Amino acid sequence: SDDLQFEESTHVAEHSIDIQFPVLQYLYANKFKIIVICMADQSLEMARNLAVLIFNIINYFKDKKIKVIASSDLSHEYNEDKLHYNDTKMIETFIEGDPDNSNSLRRFLNMTMCGYGPVFTLMTLANLMGTPDIELVKYANSADIQPGSNYTVGYASLVVKNKS
Repeated sequence: SDDLQFEESTHVAEHSIDIQFPVLQYLYANKFKIIVICMADQSLEMARNLAVLIFNIINYFKDKKIKVIASSDLSHEYNEDKLHYNDTKMIETFIEGDPDNSNSLRRFLNMTMCGYGPVFTLMTLANLMGTPDIELVKYANSADIQPGSNYTVGYASLVVKNKS
């Protein structure tokens, strides 16, 4: 795709994979291969294009077990009530599985969600693969770990499965 390019320097400051990698090592005993994709362009158009590309790759390698992980934090707020409200509403749209609604809400709430492009890519991919069943596994925020801070960041873990 003309929209994709290899850029090693992109990964120098990016740290989202640092969180997932130890979990993957634990779950799969280091018996996996990984491709890390960073999205400079996080638009819905790019998310759709990337989802189609990944969908085609998955279909090409039907004999392989391929899992897709998207990483983002949610709100970054000084007001914890606002953080809970924004994150709860955003998680509700994730569970509905409609990236357009999620993006509209993100814009309306002026959320500071860093990796919305990857999340919307995964949502689009799930829709391409069938009827997704999206479940919240865990929600927490940085105040749960470090109480008393005046700046809080929200985090959610969701799993996407096909109902079929």
